[in-house]
Amino acid sequence: MLGLPNIVGVHPGQGTNDVLCATLLLVAVAFVVEGGVEPVPLLLSGLAAGLALGVKLTVAVPLTVMLAAIVVVAWRRRRWSFVVVWLAPLVLLAAYWFGRNW
Repeated sequence: MLGLPNIVGVHPGQGTNDVLCATLLLVAVAFVVEGGVEPVPLLLSGLAAGLALGVKLTVAVPLTVMLAAIVVVAWRRRRWSFVVVWLAPLVLLAAYWFGRNW
């Protein structure tokens, strides 16, 4: 992810952006894996995911896959609040950073 030719050609930038983006993505995944599908780990995961998306758009595909997994788990448990708890901070932080950078 950090040095793929198609990413370098489409999203040029410094390596620090790539490392930060990869770190925040891994943190978001780690909160869900270690904390399970509970409100507090999902909230923290959503915060990390929103920051990762605000840094670079290349994490949109992995975050979409992660959203699909959370939706499947929420559907099985019949707890749609899990999706909202994860998606709300992601959208708020990503929108804030996109607006700020614009």
